[in-house]
Amino acid sequence: MTDYDVRDLVNDLGNINWGGNSFDVRLINNLNVEKLGEGSHRSVFKHRDVESHVIKVAKEGTIWANERENEISNEGTIYDGKTQVPKEIIDRTAVVSSYDRSAGGPRWLLMEKLDTRNVYEHHGRALWRLMLDLGWGVEDLRLENIGLLRGEPMLIDYTYLKPIDAMLPKPKERVKGGHRW
Repeated sequence: MTDYDVRDLVNDLGNINWGGNSFDVRLINNLNVEKLGEGSHRSVFKHRDVESHVIKVAKEGTIWANERENEISNEGTIYDGKTQVPKEIIDRTAVVSSYDRSAGGPRWLLMEKLDTRNVYEHHGRALWRLMLDLGWGVEDLRLENIGLLRGEPMLIDYTYLKPIDAMLPKPKERVKGGHRW
């Protein structure tokens, strides 16, 4: 057992010299991390000694994804504070506990790690229904974007969370129609 904890991880992430290639995820490999997955905007890692959190590292040109999730989690707003996210939805998002505060924007963020192994269709349907009733949705909601906290479904990837009326026509139609659920 090690005494390495979240504070140590945040410190180590903050000390990375990202240099000229500021989006090279290989730079965190020296931190004893394991890659959990990769999406179109970010790569997700976990530290072998810190089971409680995941690290999301932005790919080139996608720092906005980390900015968006950080704003939702820590400010409760989107669009630079112009739109308030309903508390009922904030309560269903994984918490961003720390993020890169460097001038280049949040290259990485630290988010609480939720159970993603036991997520089923009924969890997605319940989350979709809650958001729909509030006039909100996630344009790319799928089971991979959901985790469980004490058995309750939570959003773990909420980059595309927004009011339904602000969605593009096709996602709006899909969300309102519940085509996934």
